Amino acid sequence: MAAGEMVLPDNEHLARQLAVYPERDRQLIWQRAKQIAARNNEKPTYQTIRDAALEIVPSNKIKERWTKDLLRRLEKAARALKMSPDFTILGLDSMLKIVFELVKIRQALDEIQMLAENRAAPLMREQIRKEEA
Repeated sequence: MAAGEMVLPDNEHLARQLAVYPERDRQLIWQRAKQIAARNNEKPTYQTIRDAALEIVPSNKIKERWTKDLLRRLEKAARALKMSPDFTILGLDSMLKIVFELVKIRQALDEIQMLAENRAAPLMREQIRKEEA
């Protein structure tokens, strides 16, 4: 590879995702996405590219795109959980498996909620301070 040559994803989907960002930042974003993915012994995904971009190019447009994506995913998850299953037809083994999965979902939701609340609290205090000033 020649000096200054950029090494970008060979996957078209990832390349398109990366192309959304300013050309000057793409190499840094791609390198950071690979680091984030490597932490989890994974390959880079559109999500790691978005996370990396948010760290490197935290513009309002990027933040809005990330927020919209997160809200869309949360809304989709909420819709998927709206159901009225008939548990009367299931036996103990099936019910225990279902309860176990529901506990995992609750734990994941609790973690996400805690992270969101931990970020929202200082933002709310800051807003109150500004309003009082």
